Amino acid sequence: MSKEELLDLSEESSWEPKGNESRGKIRKYKCDCLDDIELGNTIKGWGFDELTEVTKENIEEVKARAKKECNLCGGTGVAKFRKMLAVRKANFVVELESKISPSFGNVRFSVQTFALEEQEETWDYNEKEWIGDGDYDEELEWFNLTWYPEKYKTHERFTFDGADIIRLFELKGYDFDDTNEGWWTYNWESGQFYSNYADSEKYNFEEEDDYETRMKKWESFKGSFKNVSSADHFYYHPKYQ
Repeated sequence: MSKEELLDLSEESSWEPKGNESRGKIRKYKCDCLDDIELGNTIKGWGFDELTEVTKENIEEVKARAKKECNLCGGTGVAKFRKMLAVRKANFVVELESKISPSFGNVRFSVQTFALEEQEETWDYNEKEWIGDGDYDEELEWFNLTWYPEKYKTHERFTFDGADIIRLFELKGYDFDDTNEGWWTYNWESGQFYSNYADSEKYNFEEEDDYETRMKKWESFKGSFKNVSSADHFYYHPKYQ
């Protein structure tokens, strides 16, 4: 790609694919690391320990140092960006009290949420890898799975939503907003983390997988579970046990 064909870096955050372009396309932009290097400006860094004025005598040296030190273009003048898919998992412990669950009493059970996120990544020339900063990440979709303790290792997992918990545990007299799908997520156990691997082994994002391959793996994984039809599918146990 010639210099004239490079995209404008100021338009990077608003980029959308056209026609048959892949959302994971590697886009190349003219780096802006030299934009502020003009005659009369003062700089510090890039090997200059003190404030230094840009002059006719040193401007080419300053530009060369700036390009060399730039992580975004690595001295090439070309910044590379792409969109890529990643999976975020979160573990939760749901606790139900007997006052709202008279049929089941005080119970608790573990569940997980899987979220598919589209991440904006840049190529780091120094580290020689794609790196995301999280500023433009977007959650595309998510779903929940029952999560069995170790003793239920061979048992099946099921999808569910907040309405399923209310229905199957016959909840009554609760004081939460049941129109809020995430009402049960207030007890999150071990936090949220990114994972390219699901413990069910039904998907596994490989480093070399492109955007479309990861989307196919996600769809296959998401579609491989049945929805809960019984409270037993949550593998619940007494709350204080």
